[in-house]
Amino acid sequence: MKFFLTILILILTAATLTHAQVTDSAKQKQATVQADSVVAATPAATEPVDDGEFLGFLLFFAMGVCAIIMAGIGIGILLTIGALFIVSAMVTAGIISASVIVGIYTRSLTKGFKVFFISCSIVAGCTFGAAGLWLLNLSTHWHDTLNAILLGAGCGLVSGLAGGMISFYFLQRLVARLRSKITIPIIPK
Repeated sequence: MKFFLTILILILTAATLTHAQVTDSAKQKQATVQADSVVAATPAATEPVDDGEFLGFLLFFAMGVCAIIMAGIGIGILLTIGALFIVSAMVTAGIISASVIVGIYTRSLTKGFKVFFISCSIVAGCTFGAAGLWLLNLSTHWHDTLNAILLGAGCGLVSGLAGGMISFYFLQRLVARLRSKITIPIIPK
């Protein structure tokens, strides 16, 4: 049955394609058009059309598209450089290598990822805490600059640790819920 359906489809396709080519596509004969003598005598029908404004619009449009493409390429380059900088900073700080070592030592991918997640949140908390209290101290003058930076980093360390543990707990629950909802069918070989 499948064979006959295939043959039928091929025959119908071939039958429709035989009439697809027009007769004068090879320019074998010139088509003659009988024009009205009154229409041919008017100057509007014989004057060339000025496309100057339309060509200017097309040039402007092409320049705009090129500018958008170049801006996208530039943003992509900047994002790539930023990502490489962040990864190299993490490697330099030992966050990635410590996470890999913990994961291999405990033979648990989850514990390695937990160390990575909490380490990143601690570093981010310290950085944003120190920068935030330093900026606040610029306007309020509560402490001298060094004490403000150290106090902000300490508060950021504690809040980063707490925030990292809470975020990892919620991420773990989200992954477990998604894993229970999504079933991947096993295809037999």
